[in-house]
Order: sequence, then structure tokens, then C-alpha cells
Amino acid sequence: MSFDAVWATDEKRLALEAGSLGELLARMKIQLSPLRVGAWEWETLLQTTVDLPPALAGFPFWLGIPVDDAHQDICLNLSLPCGTRTAAQFAKGGETGGKSATAIARLLDAVASRQSSVQRLSGNRVLLHYDIDSIHPEQLQPGCFLYPVRSALPGGRQQQDFRRALEAVDQAAGWEPDAAGQGHAERAYMALNEDARLGAIGAFPERDRTLRLIAMGFTGVHDTGAFLENSGFSAGRPLVSSLISRFRKRGALNGLQIGIRIDINSSGAGPSIEMQIFSADTIHDRGGWFKDRNCWAILVDTLGDEGIAVPARLSRLVDWSSGAQLLFGRSGPLLLLKRIHHFSITIEGSRMVKVKAHLFMLLSHLPEPDPSGNPDRS
Repeated sequence: MSFDAVWATDEKRLALEAGSLGELLARMKIQLSPLRVGAWEWETLLQTTVDLPPALAGFPFWLGIPVDDAHQDICLNLSLPCGTRTAAQFAKGGETGGKSATAIARLLDAVASRQSSVQRLSGNRVLLHYDIDSIHPEQLQPGCFLYPVRSALPGGRQQQDFRRALEAVDQAAGWEPDAAGQGHAERAYMALNEDARLGAIGAFPERDRTLRLIAMGFTGVHDTGAFLENSGFSAGRPLVSSLISRFRKRGALNGLQIGIRIDINSSGAGPSIEMQIFSADTIHDRGGWFKDRNCWAILVDTLGDEGIAVPARLSRLVDWSSGAQLLFGRSGPLLLLKRIHHFSITIEGSRMVKVKAHLFMLLSHLPEPDPSGNPDRS
């Protein structure tokens, strides 16, 4: 069965389960309780998602939770495929909503258009990002991102394509051209080596004008450090290099890759960056989901032993992200798929200020048996 067919079925099933994503998450509170989300953050998460379609739980979504003692804020990433009924709801919402709603609708339109070069670059989906932080409650409106397909924006080799993606984000956000900001963004893209790539590009339309880039595919101290130096964020290089060296020494990055998230405005890059650690494997293969379920063991131990994260929080999420859980919903049996998506360490200057685990979840109907013996989602 194709992904399009799976999504169409899941949209119908999840619409029977709840009237909104917030209602669906509220009903999943028991399943999510081991993650120990703070009371304010949980209630705000439900309020933030109370008007969002429930089918977003099936596309899938990522929840970022703290694994240190320094903060309680969480974040939510939602994947929004074009051509779905859910995408049509967001497109309609852009007609009467605020800046963020309008930007999401515009970006969806750019991605969905067969005449648009943006579709070739970013595939068929838009990524939404919500920050839920009691220190910055005014920043609840989402960011919207292009999510380039793996080979679309390789390191520094497709400058014209990068400019098209940058223009699409600017137009979606309703921003006038900014030569200085564009120059800094192009500098960051051109700083990518040939083995790296741009993993996401987007903005938060209701915040001060800032472009967010996520670069992926780094493997060690040299390539990561060179990117930070050449993109204009040399201040974060010593700590990032130290962390990578410590992790490498313990074998904690075996089978993993490094990403760097930077924010760029007309003044340059900063003030913080985020070092991200992903699995080098794909999310799924012909053998099923969660191919990388065992690759996190050494990194999890290292984060605890090095005092970067709280061991008890790490052990809870490892136990929780076990693969799949059968739920009995209003529309019948559902499968909750769970895994660690990545870890992130936010750095300001020479300090680590936040450490999060980002957990992938997907709620789906049970796959239909395949007479050929192949998995439903292969």
C-alpha cells in the first residue's frame, strides 16, 4: 500500500477518534505520561493543538522534551503532506488567519504547485514547529519550514536552488527582500561541505525576522567546525568540537550523524546554535519501522555519564520508545509507533543551555495483511 493510501485511510480513522489533535493527545495522556512533561507545558500543548486536525498524529509528529534539569520547555514538530484533506484545511485557514496561518498556506501552495521549482526541492510536505516555553509564552505561533528531499540541496552546490527556497520562505512570511540577511544565509549554505546537505529552511512569521537553517550530514570535529567557522558562528565551535571529541572517544556517534541548527538575520548568525544528533539510517525499510532502535544505547549512556543529561530521564524515554503499542480507539485498533528521532543540545557561546530528546510518534490503523508477505509500509 502506498503512503498516500495509508494517509487517506488514517485521516478518516483519526477524524473518528477525536475532533482535534489536542483532544487526541489528551486521550493519549496515559501513553505519554512516562515522558514527564511539565503541567504548564502539557496544558499549553493541548491548548495550542485544540484547533488542529487530528490526522496530524498520523503524518507523523515529533515531541521534543527536556532531558536535563535546566529547563522545562518542549517543542512540537508536525509533518503536513500536500494533497491531503488536512493540508486543504490549513490552506483554507490561511484566508482568514494571522501571519503564521497565511505563511503556512502560501508555503503549501508553493510546494503543491507542479509548475514550482520548490516542489522539486522539498518534495510534498511542509514542516510546522511549535515552541512551548513558559519564559516566552508570546512565541506560541508556529514556524513553517521547507523540508528538502535528501539530494535536493547538497552542500554548497546548488546556490540558485537555495535562493529559490529562500525566496519561497520570504514570500510565505510576507517579508520584503533583505540583501544582508540573504548574504548571510548564502554564506551558511556555501559553507556546507560536499557530504552535508540542507535539511530544513524556514521561519517564524510572527517573530522578529529570522531565517532558520538546519544543516545535516556532518560526521566529526573537522567538518562541523569548518561549517561553523565559515558560516559566521565561530563562537560555538570550541564547545561543539569538545562534545564531538568526547562522544567519539566513547563510540557514542557510531551509526549516527550530526546536524547544526542556526538562526540568521541581517546581522549574521546567532545568538545560539543547536547541535543535533540523528540516526544515519532511514526511518523505515522493507523490514519494517525503527531500524535504528538500538543505535542510541552508547550515546544515551554517554549523555548521562558526562553529566549532560539526567540518567533517570534518559532511561525513562529509552524504555518508552520501544517501537509500537497497540491502542483500542473509538474506530477500532490503532498502532502507536514510537522511537527516538534525535537529540539536541542548544549552545550559547561556551555554554550548554538546553538538552532535549526528540521523540517520533505516528498513530495509524493496523496494516492490512499482504498476501505477498511484504510489509504494508514497505
